[in-house]
Amino acid sequence: MPAGEIVALLVSKGLVVKDKAAAAAFISTVGYSRLLIYLQSRRNTEAEGKPFKSGTTFEEIIAIYQLDARLRAFTFPACAEVEILFRNAYSEVLTERFGPHPYTSGIFKSDAAAQDAMRLLSELYYGRLGQDRRARHYFRKYRQPTLPPIWTLKEFFTFEKSSRFFNTLDDEICTEVSKRMGFAISNHDILKSWIKAINDLRNVCAHHDRLFNRAFQKQPQNYRKANLFADAEKHKLAGILKCVDFLTSDGVSCFEGAKSLISASKYVSLSEAGFK
Repeated sequence: MPAGEIVALLVSKGLVVKDKAAAAAFISTVGYSRLLIYLQSRRNTEAEGKPFKSGTTFEEIIAIYQLDARLRAFTFPACAEVEILFRNAYSEVLTERFGPHPYTSGIFKSDAAAQDAMRLLSELYYGRLGQDRRARHYFRKYRQPTLPPIWTLKEFFTFEKSSRFFNTLDDEICTEVSKRMGFAISNHDILKSWIKAINDLRNVCAHHDRLFNRAFQKQPQNYRKANLFADAEKHKLAGILKCVDFLTSDGVSCFEGAKSLISASKYVSLSEAGFK
């Protein structure tokens, strides 16, 4: 459907559009499907025909869209920091306990987990031979042991593959990694759930998806000792940023930073992002 016809359809649903040509140009530039979720957030889904809420303007939709972009740009580096800290934590624990090549030292929780992990590690390493100097250097100079040191291999992991590898490790190792990450309990399942949730957040940011009012399917478990979710819904942006702040602890609060960005907008409420 041409952008001009889309604008006319939106107007028929109650959207206030002052400059129809400018609106059509914006839709042509970013794509109607990309704007659709922002438009839907301001429609009355309970009313017949699902009209826009009274007084909703196209300028408001653009403002929400632009705020979401700022939130993603603000959030993505914090997720990257968690990813780096997490990779380094399990690498350090494995190296200190089992040496640089821990792969045959009984580090996995089962034979099936060991097979999954070795397949993953091999795919990562051999997949890098054609594009990474570190992988080529080890292959040409050493060959044995077959896989490079864990401190080299960890640099080839994506966040998702780090999470998968961590899930193959023995419970005792996972607990020690959890303690390195700041948890004062032996339940490493909490860290696993946080990593999955933060990875999910990272992917939303990396792929320019909607963030401001998203309900995340992967939710972090509650760490009662920290009482993180008293002022944040854990299935929303606010709750996951609480986890990011706990794991990074560098004095810069992502939770407060995102809260400030949203507070500066007159079109988005804090509650939409899970701030209580």
